[in-house]
Amino acid sequence: MNHFVSWNGNRAVIADGVTAIHNDAFFRCENLSDIHIPDSVASIGDHAFFWCDNLTEIDIPDSVTTIKECAFSLCTNLKHVHLPNRLTSIPCEAFHLCGNLQHVHIPANVQTIGDRAFEFCANLTHISIPDGVTTIGAEAFNGCDQLRSICIPDTVTSIGNGAFHGCRMLADAQGFVIIRGVLYYYTGSAKEVVIPDGVTAISDHAFSFNKNLTSVYIPDSVTSIGNGAFKSCTSLTDVRIPDSVTFIGDGAFCDCGEMADAQDFVIVRDVLYHYAGSACDLVIPDGISAISGRAFQKCHHLMNIHIPDSVTLIGDNAFEDCRNLTSIIIPDSVTSIGDNAFEDCRNLTSITIPDSVTSIGEFAFRSCHRLTSVRIPDGVTSIPKGLFDSCYNLTSISIPDGVTSIGAIAFESCTSLTDVHIPDGVTVIGARAFAWCTSLTNIYLPDGLTTIDNIAFDACSSLTNVRIPDSVTTIGTLAFARCGRLTDVHIPDRVI
Repeated sequence: MNHFVSWNGNRAVIADGVTAIHNDAFFRCENLSDIHIPDSVASIGDHAFFWCDNLTEIDIPDSVTTIKECAFSLCTNLKHVHLPNRLTSIPCEAFHLCGNLQHVHIPANVQTIGDRAFEFCANLTHISIPDGVTTIGAEAFNGCDQLRSICIPDTVTSIGNGAFHGCRMLADAQGFVIIRGVLYYYTGSAKEVVIPDGVTAISDHAFSFNKNLTSVYIPDSVTSIGNGAFKSCTSLTDVRIPDSVTFIGDGAFCDCGEMADAQDFVIVRDVLYHYAGSACDLVIPDGISAISGRAFQKCHHLMNIHIPDSVTLIGDNAFEDCRNLTSIIIPDSVTSIGDNAFEDCRNLTSITIPDSVTSIGEFAFRSCHRLTSVRIPDGVTSIPKGLFDSCYNLTSISIPDGVTSIGAIAFESCTSLTDVHIPDGVTVIGARAFAWCTSLTNIYLPDGLTTIDNIAFDACSSLTNVRIPDSVTTIGTLAFARCGRLTDVHIPDRVI
């Protein structure tokens, strides 16, 4: 980068002729306070100015047509930014946590404002969204607690969940932040709340962590209640849910202990949202259709649990940090296991996953330190990100033939894993997928594999030989770094 950037104190000048600012180019340049971007630049990459916390303003020339995710995240002292006229999208987390950002003019050509694009821009007071914008992403303005006015044109057809959560200055006299019929946030302190007629949806986390709330009346106009909508409303005892509601999100009543029945379960419409008891051995009642997100999170006393065959779904983080849970049998009725569902169940030694399961979420079994073996059902087609990350005692794994990809960090730090057979259908091995599998001696890479991503087998210190099939076209940076015993590697001629 030194060939293309000159410095004068804390001011950086990018040379004329540079066409792109690459990913991470100025990542955490803490002394950078001013920068000149020439009008030859057309794109700014992911995290390009991430955490440049002394950067106070930036003028992006009109030549720039693309800004990537998190480009200016955590620029905590950034106050003013000029966005280029040719920009069509403000990406995910573009200005996330830019707490001093005061003024942003969104150009007329912008069509999409991404998820969390301006999240926690606490000093942003006014914003005008131009005609032509069609989408405002989830949590786009979450935590903009000084935002006093916002103009949303008729062209906007989609507003994501939680887009205006925490925007307390937008509240009406009753403390409701309601935009286009969606209740995004409640700022009041009333114990008994009646949601106004005409509200059609309660957005994600709209009432979460409201300790005063004891009862809520929901009108017949409401059709959906978002994820975590009443999470940790620890005094809530009564909620009137009308028949008009057809969707209740994951974790909507998580940690609402005062709503519990005689068995300490919080159950709404056959979904188990929370367990408020302290039993070591537990039987979930028959008829429960789903275990919602975080229903048993941090139930440190729980050792054994029976799940009835009426359950079809286990939600995100449902059993996370149940550190004394030793074994679990998932019934044949279950089809989906959510993200982080059993993460940090550090004493879990065995789990039975039935063939009915077709979807397993990211990090579902991360840090299950005592888990020794797992059979993945035949219906699963991808090994998701971080699935068995840091399962130190995992010695064997059965990957079904239908799997086509192995996600990033899937088996990272499985330090007891010695042998892995990757089925013939797998085409991609993700970044760090087997990094720090220090006991891995043998790995079969199938014909048909095309990509071995960055750091995929980093620090596999017991690996002695690898045959890379002729189908592979890409091997990422440091894919086999620190494999000190690796003496024999076959690399196809067409690898790039």
